[in-house]
Amino acid sequence: MNYPGKASPALAASGNDAVTLIPFQGIKTNEATSQATADQLDAGLNKNIRLERIEQTIMAAPAPRNIKQIDESTLGISWNDGHDSVYSVKNLRESCPCANCIDEWSGKKLIAPDSITDDIRPKNLKAVGLYAIQFYWSDGHDTGLYTHELLRQLCECSTCKSKSAEN
Repeated sequence: MNYPGKASPALAASGNDAVTLIPFQGIKTNEATSQATADQLDAGLNKNIRLERIEQTIMAAPAPRNIKQIDESTLGISWNDGHDSVYSVKNLRESCPCANCIDEWSGKKLIAPDSITDDIRPKNLKAVGLYAIQFYWSDGHDTGLYTHELLRQLCECSTCKSKSAEN
């Protein structure tokens, strides 16, 4: 594809024409400005490749497709890879990864399990970017960000329980 701009030699050689330098209409550019910007793109080329790999890893990681309350004390998450997770809501609350619940330096739990009542419920939740879920609990707690990776580790379905028992 030809663009009315000038790609840096390294960028052009990479075969990536998606990041071609294009002069914008109404903005005056000259050869020096275009070359300086092209040089900056060259310097960032390796960084862009690393970011693309990170993005591909994130996109390949399992993500929730559907979250539902199965019953009063059980939450279910269907994942885009076909896995169906189940969680005791009390165990989820006790596993909150926030700094109020887990010491950031030692990893030691700061909340006593018996301090979470059996009637704890998620009142609401929201997606945080493409990597986590934030729960709003009936006890007023809402600072924990449960990454998708953590949620998969906490899964209590029979398949995941048997895998963790093997380890």
